Amino acid sequence: GALYLSQQVLISKIGQRAATDIRLDLYRHLQSLSFSFHDRRRTGDLLMRLTNDVRFLRDFIVTWPMVVVSDLLLMSAMALMMVLMNWRLTLLALSIVPVLWLLTRAYQRPMRRAIRTQRKREGHLATMASQALGAIRVVQGFRRERYEIERFSAENVGSLRSGLRATRLEAQFRWASELAVACVTAVILGVGARQVLAGALSPGDLLVFVYYLRAFSGPLRRISGTSERAARGVAAAERMLETLDTKPTVT
Repeated sequence: GALYLSQQVLISKIGQRAATDIRLDLYRHLQSLSFSFHDRRRTGDLLMRLTNDVRFLRDFIVTWPMVVVSDLLLMSAMALMMVLMNWRLTLLALSIVPVLWLLTRAYQRPMRRAIRTQRKREGHLATMASQALGAIRVVQGFRRERYEIERFSAENVGSLRSGLRATRLEAQFRWASELAVACVTAVILGVGARQVLAGALSPGDLLVFVYYLRAFSGPLRRISGTSERAARGVAAAERMLETLDTKPTVT
């Protein structure tokens, strides 16, 4: 418990410090860009990059690697125990790894595109809200409240559709991953049962092997399930790098 507490505090400290430094660098860079850049960019989108995108990037570069590394260590230990028990069944169990890798490759790009579109929509929403609320006296003075609400509602629906598309892709990916793990587990149970009937494996050994298989597939599911977090982190990094790569014109 003490080690877990120390780990959480250390990870949080590193993540917060990294996010603070990145946000300050981005804000400093925005201060050095020209009027034409700020005229072309939406203020709300820049604010989203300074706030939410930095948070997603923090999770991607600090929290996500810690989870992946710990799960990989646990998977390696479980795979070693499974090899010592029955190397043939272990080979069948390891066949799930390339399948999940292919699924990740197939879903990662469309998920990243959907998340990037969602972030852009949210930036438009923030810009629209900041402009309307900043000029609330003018809006109310000219009785334009209904128009602003309808405009915001239309953009809000677009953001909802983008978010649902990203969520739908994530759900499809998790469903495919769970189905692949279940199929491999079923094959292992079938092969193991035949070995038990042939006397090459005891029922107790098969039960213990299935337990190790569950301990092995749990971290594997978690790693594949973090693909959505990784996609959000990559999309946030791309948006921030796009801004940071713009050459400053004000010194």
